[in-house]
Amino acid sequence: MTSQTLHELKCAIYVASKDLLAELRRKYEVFSMLTFALISIIIFNFAFGIFSAAVHQAVPAIIWIIILFAGMFGFSTVFTRESDQGTLDGLRMLPISSQSIFLGKVVYGFLLMGVIEVIFVPLSMVLYSYTFTSSFLLTGLVFVLGTLDLAVVGALVSGLTMYTESRALLIPLLMFPLVLPVVIPLVILTQKLILGVEFYSVLPELRMVALTLAALAAAALLLFDYVLQD
Repeated sequence: MTSQTLHELKCAIYVASKDLLAELRRKYEVFSMLTFALISIIIFNFAFGIFSAAVHQAVPAIIWIIILFAGMFGFSTVFTRESDQGTLDGLRMLPISSQSIFLGKVVYGFLLMGVIEVIFVPLSMVLYSYTFTSSFLLTGLVFVLGTLDLAVVGALVSGLTMYTESRALLIPLLMFPLVLPVVIPLVILTQKLILGVEFYSVLPELRMVALTLAALAAAALLLFDYVLQD
């Protein structure tokens, strides 16, 4: 690993830690995301019924729909906070690249959604009476890759809409087409994890999620210089 790459990674960690410290002081995004997730799983629980067979078939879709929409609460302010408070100009003046800023925002969004998932997923297992019978490592890999995919899309869309007044409308309109190729295989993967399949059985969907992550991350890193321009 070259010194330039290490410098870029350190800068990305600095950007992510700055956002995390700001969130720890305010707790706006975490509270709104957690509130949405908790209300959603309770509503779905009453809608399907606790012991209904339909709820076990719908659990994978419920999980990723809630994660996706909860993530939108966090990503809606990732870059708008910087532009509104004027701190984005300060970031531009630092000796760091736009790619480091983008990666820092991705790390921040990933950790934010990770906190929600750590609380939300075990609670959904209790309410919906299901468990992941596949290995813990495989389950963790699927959730890490899926959350990274959503974090990359969320950071990119937040950057694209930070200068617009109708960002509340544009964020879901831009995110849905980008996350659809990710969410569908994630729902299938989650269903297989609940059923307890082996690693080779999830390879097609896992490969699709990984390739989508690589393509989205590469495109975002290449184009983010233009995103940060006024």
